[in-house]
Amino acid sequence: MRSDLEPSGAALRTLFRDNLAVDPDDVRVVLDLAAIGITNGAWRNSPVERWHGEGRIDDGGMLRANVATTKLVRQVLGEVLLDDVVASELADVDQVADADVDLVDELFVAVFEALADPDRVLPDGHTLLELARENLDELVDHTDGALGAVVAIAERDGLDVALLRAGLHGGLACAHWWGTPWWPDIVEEFLARLDDPQHRHWGDDGERYAQLPVPPPEVADRSVLGSTLLRAPEELSAAGARFCVAAGIGLLHEPVEAWRTAHRRTEPG
Repeated sequence: MRSDLEPSGAALRTLFRDNLAVDPDDVRVVLDLAAIGITNGAWRNSPVERWHGEGRIDDGGMLRANVATTKLVRQVLGEVLLDDVVASELADVDQVADADVDLVDELFVAVFEALADPDRVLPDGHTLLELARENLDELVDHTDGALGAVVAIAERDGLDVALLRAGLHGGLACAHWWGTPWWPDIVEEFLARLDDPQHRHWGDDGERYAQLPVPPPEVADRSVLGSTLLRAPEELSAAGARFCVAAGIGLLHEPVEAWRTAHRRTEPG
């Protein structure tokens, strides 16, 4: 039974419009954001965070792995839903509202198998098993529990509600991630700040800019950096990814709010 504190499908759609400035009927964007939310819950906020703290994977490696994992989840969501819901194109989130238990199970079993595959190769070239070492079962159990919670919502309230909830989480908790509709604005602003050592982003005296590591060639070439960040940040080199994190690409809040303000609909009158 859904708690009174949990938002209904109608409330989630309102939150999408008001908080994210995203049309909740835009299935492509909802799936993009849901992939981010699922990745954050099942992968990023997991034993991986501890391994990150232990140095098994550095900041740049996390950036690249988060993007690659988000893309993997998004691919699975799209493939299963497009194959099983409609023959050609999923046009509206409401189309999955009455998905049966078999489809829900198929969808999230596929996501689980993709995420928990010990042979999954991360962008740094290591397999998931090589990252996890003797702790793989711990990650698998976490992933199973996180996805199980999404399945429970889907079976109780509908798959559309589960995807909207995951998408809202993705858009709010991971606003700085690749895959959000405002990511291009983040990239544009990030490149502008890299070319402006006097920007307040670098502190009052520009100390943070002076402390940046020497940019690798892919960063020094802003055209290459911009196109890579837009299309496939997981393809950055280890040095390039570390540079972007050190330069604060995850700290740019202004372009997110500017995008939302520009796209938020106001009621007439």
